[in-house]
Amino acid sequence: MNRSSKAGLLEEVARIHGIDASYIDAMGQTRVVSPETLRALLEAMGVGAATPDELEQAWRDAQRSRLCPPPVTVVWGQKPQRIRLCGVEPGRARPISGRIQLEDGSKKSLTLATSEARGGSRIHVDLPALPYGYHQLEVQIGETTGRSLMICVPETAYTEKRGAKRWGIFVPIYALHSKESWGTGDLRDFEQISSWVASLGGSLVGTLPVMTAFLDRPFEASPYSPASRLFWNEFYLHVPGIPEFATSPKVQKLVRSAAFIRTLDKFRQSRVVDYAEEMANKRAVLELMAEFFFSRDSERRKEFDQFARVRPQLAEYARFRAATEKIGSGWTQWPQRLQAGKFTGRDFSKSAERYHMYVQWCAQQQMDKLAAGSRSRGTSLYLDLPLGVNPESFDAWRYRDVFVQGANGGAPPDAFFTKGQDWGFAPLHPQKMRQSGYRYYLEFLRMQMRQTGLLRLDHVMGLHRLYWVPRGFPARAGSYVHYPAKELYAILCLESHRHKTALIGENLGTVPPEVNEAMACRRIKQMYVVQYEQQPNVRAALRPPPKESIASLNTHDMPMFAAHWKGLDILDRADLGLIPPRELRDVQRQRRQANQALIQFLKGHKLLPRNKRISLADVLKGCLRFLAGSQAEFVLVNLEDLWFETEPQNTPSTSTERVNWRRKTQLSLEEILTSKDCQTLLSDVDRVRHQAKSLDPAPKRRRKA
Repeated sequence: MNRSSKAGLLEEVARIHGIDASYIDAMGQTRVVSPETLRALLEAMGVGAATPDELEQAWRDAQRSRLCPPPVTVVWGQKPQRIRLCGVEPGRARPISGRIQLEDGSKKSLTLATSEARGGSRIHVDLPALPYGYHQLEVQIGETTGRSLMICVPETAYTEKRGAKRWGIFVPIYALHSKESWGTGDLRDFEQISSWVASLGGSLVGTLPVMTAFLDRPFEASPYSPASRLFWNEFYLHVPGIPEFATSPKVQKLVRSAAFIRTLDKFRQSRVVDYAEEMANKRAVLELMAEFFFSRDSERRKEFDQFARVRPQLAEYARFRAATEKIGSGWTQWPQRLQAGKFTGRDFSKSAERYHMYVQWCAQQQMDKLAAGSRSRGTSLYLDLPLGVNPESFDAWRYRDVFVQGANGGAPPDAFFTKGQDWGFAPLHPQKMRQSGYRYYLEFLRMQMRQTGLLRLDHVMGLHRLYWVPRGFPARAGSYVHYPAKELYAILCLESHRHKTALIGENLGTVPPEVNEAMACRRIKQMYVVQYEQQPNVRAALRPPPKESIASLNTHDMPMFAAHWKGLDILDRADLGLIPPRELRDVQRQRRQANQALIQFLKGHKLLPRNKRISLADVLKGCLRFLAGSQAEFVLVNLEDLWFETEPQNTPSTSTERVNWRRKTQLSLEEILTSKDCQTLLSDVDRVRHQAKSLDPAPKRRRKA
């Protein structure tokens, strides 16, 4: 690097901090990042870069930090091995020594050695076989002590026994509605769906994130912008299933009133979810239940007290939510005293604080019951882990030291979103995550894995790099920031084994080669989606789903099967201005060609009748059979495809333009559970899955001697 060049120094400092000065976009073109963007992203990271002196200082600081033991060290597998730790300046004081404190508290002395390298020496440590876990490594170099979190981890993520051919369904909880639910699906409705799927031979029930949300002021109903990744969404509580519902006289008086019954009827008749009104109505009942609960001693009160003791964040969270409600704005708009967490009794309502503690306890109990019921039936909950949180979230407030406040996560321009995307959430700081020992990362992973048998990692590419947009800049003026992928994979692998949770990475869109390679190496399942795979090639309209994958027709961010087949999504994109009028006919023609190729492809695989007019139902059945008969470890069926729904649950990069995250299923829960068509299609999937060849690879032939 020519450090006499200001531009060269800026790019070098950016590179050291993981920021790309240029990148290859989705169209294969090189995009050069502007100096203004590089400076803004460095500033967001807390690195001064406005003047040549600040750049020089940032460069020197980075060089010094490389000489210390790294904050985190990863050891794959349980075998003795040599690990390179850090560099030592020439002539640095000796001797060197080290020890390790294991997660169980025991300690071991270590043998350290040095080897010569350009510019100094390298320190190595010879490690014995260590138990899997999070250990503390301490290195003494002369009078200087360096510490590192050592993660000893299995080489791959947890996976169930080989040969299992599992299938299940996907449905958003809010979309369900039954005679007993209060207008929107709840955890009891979801449990009934899970039991029904198990009765048909399925062993997997998936849904959208069920994390807590802002449903008042601020308001954000998207499950991918939660108010916290550490707490559940009380919106999904089955209120009559909580003991205080039946025992509180005030509650019973309220729910039997004519006004309350009329309100429930209005919610039940609506075809869309009104989060604000429905949550306000449910909260009125839950507040009375909380008041009744805290007014007396009981065995349940002792259980709650124990829950609160083992979840010390609960009181902080409840106080934060209560203060947010009283102030009526997100925490970034609060006075400095409140941003620092210095609350007084005047800053929040004590009853609101108790309410939030109570509903989180109730939600945890119902989630535990749901998970236990699933395990007893041999089914698994398939939950989704959002990439980020709402910028006003509890997490961004409580753990602000690991969040970047001067930038948002997003995506660069591509053929679909030509201006790029700004997703509006504060990204995690790569270096500060490491320095904190990944405390927050571990907390939200464990929160999810305690409940689920499969966890989907939204935008798995974010383990490697994430596109950051400096606040105030247009979405196209961002750049990629790299993350310590090796360490993040190590944590995922270790936690997946500890919780017996299989991992699935959402690897759709622009995916660098190293992402799929890392997923395959660590046995994290990838996604196979028919809509992404479909090609206008009769012989290869669809490639075979990989064994280490979850295969489906679509996702929650895509058109429903019937809408895609009819090209309704193309018309919708044209209406949104995403397809120029002059290109509309070409896009429609390409879709028709791809559909005809798929028909011939399915016929060639004997999955469609040859001598009859092919209907939409035939194609759906043929596609499901193709997936069910494949080597894919999991097959996921979108429940709404079974009755040819055409409206999507979400249209990406729209908000008020489309009804997102609110549409209920056409069929009620009772109708779904008794639908012969649904049962026939899913039973067919189950039959084909069990007839499919073993997922185990074919035995290798022995070579002749």
